[in-house]
Amino acid sequence: MVEKIEAKHIKESDLYEPIRDYLEGLGYKVNGEIHSCDIVAQKDTELLVVELKKQLNLEVILQAAERQKIAETVYIAVLKPNNFKKDAKYKRICHLLRRLEIGLMLVNFKKITASVEVVQIADVFDRHKSRLQNHKKKKKIENEFLKRKTKTTGGVNKTKIMTSYKEDAILIAKEMETVENCKPKALLYIGLPQDRIQSILYKNYYGWFNRIDKGVYEIADQWLVEKDLYL
Repeated sequence: MVEKIEAKHIKESDLYEPIRDYLEGLGYKVNGEIHSCDIVAQKDTELLVVELKKQLNLEVILQAAERQKIAETVYIAVLKPNNFKKDAKYKRICHLLRRLEIGLMLVNFKKITASVEVVQIADVFDRHKSRLQNHKKKKKIENEFLKRKTKTTGGVNKTKIMTSYKEDAILIAKEMETVENCKPKALLYIGLPQDRIQSILYKNYYGWFNRIDKGVYEIADQWLVEKDLYL
């Protein structure tokens, strides 16, 4: 049983005992520092390797991937970070580990005795299943790709993206500049479906339209101020 250790005094080697105790509790025989492997464990014919690091980083992921050449099962063990479940970066790293079929253990020294939590099992990754689970996201990308009228430069995530929705809103606004009491049906000649036109006018996401009556719209001053940015 490993006693509680203050975070500032924790060393990488301090992770060994709680991981060893955890694996022995599962029936593994455990030893450390064998041919550069931090922890080697064996049960029946399964060889399991655990790489220890205080923090999860690219170096330890590369080490774990290297260990997959000789071991059936590979884990990374790190100190449990604060707000682990809310950390978006860790979620993305866990997804990467899942695809690499590398497991992840977290060691927590904040309690009276150290504890080990397996947050990612080292298991076979099913790419087909993953794509099926994300088919809605794929469909959104395909729909946006087909609707785009202009080509946007890649790698500009810090700038505003010209989406197909915004392109259509601009097209509607341009046509409405000289039209009073405009109804969606009157704009069908621009080539957009009526429900698309009606939705853009009704939601008025950019503040470019005024609703003056049920189903009747006019151009707003906001468009007149901003239009030079888009024309």
